Amino acid sequence: MSMRNFLVWPAKAALVFIALIAAVMIGGAIIYAGAAPAEGVDQGAMMRAAFAVHAANALMLSVLAARMRLSRVGAAALLLALFFCAQTLLSVMELAYFRAFFDYPLSALPRDIGAGFATAFAGAGAAALAFVEGRSRETVFETRSLTSLVWRFVAASALYPVAYWAAGLFFVTPSETARAFYGENFTDAIEPGALLALQLARGAIWAALAFAAAYGLRGSRIERAILVGASFSIFMILPLLYPNAIMPAPVRMLHFVEIATSNFIYGLVATLLLAPRRAAAQPYA
Repeated sequence: MSMRNFLVWPAKAALVFIALIAAVMIGGAIIYAGAAPAEGVDQGAMMRAAFAVHAANALMLSVLAARMRLSRVGAAALLLALFFCAQTLLSVMELAYFRAFFDYPLSALPRDIGAGFATAFAGAGAAALAFVEGRSRETVFETRSLTSLVWRFVAASALYPVAYWAAGLFFVTPSETARAFYGENFTDAIEPGALLALQLARGAIWAALAFAAAYGLRGSRIERAILVGASFSIFMILPLLYPNAIMPAPVRMLHFVEIATSNFIYGLVATLLLAPRRAAAQPYA
């Protein structure tokens, strides 16, 4: 990296951070207008967490944008999908399922989804404008047959519930902190079939994101897989840094480690499964 790029790259990432903070402040003021502040939450701690969360979001978006092989518009669309789905949509899907336990009102869904989309739109757009200069032609991928694509997608979708439950059994089930918060018989109230259907649906979304990123990023398969795994992990765990009255900090940190581990491994494996190989260079005639 040249000295110029060494100085310019952080400046571009800072612009992405500013876009995210502006979207949070402006979008939040509009979308949550009239809503009462959360009870039992230190607003100063909330603000500090917001700056930390969006600094990390900006860094991840910048790294992804700098590795895009798509046009600026295509890169913005892919970044938007990755950021919005991982940080908002997929989390809200699960929160809505467990709404009775967390006392989460379904009436809050439109506002939470709207705020998440506004933030993701601003961050993805800023990252694409700052880092993407045009469609890259340096990476050409081999094509896969439809049959190969279908079975790989189905396998990647089905893999997510496996990663989800394995991480829960390894990190959450043995934890006294989790049992004290959720209760010893919390799992008895869960309908396995409905939860499996939810996780398969979430798995299909994760697989679609991995597939899109595998084709939209430059680099070797392992490089793309690491980037996707990192984005799946970082985008989803960051909201757990926010203090809230629903889940105490020790439980949030337990889930932080659980999701960071399972999402990274899942993203890595799913991308390796779905990613096309780079085509061999063709000799000149």
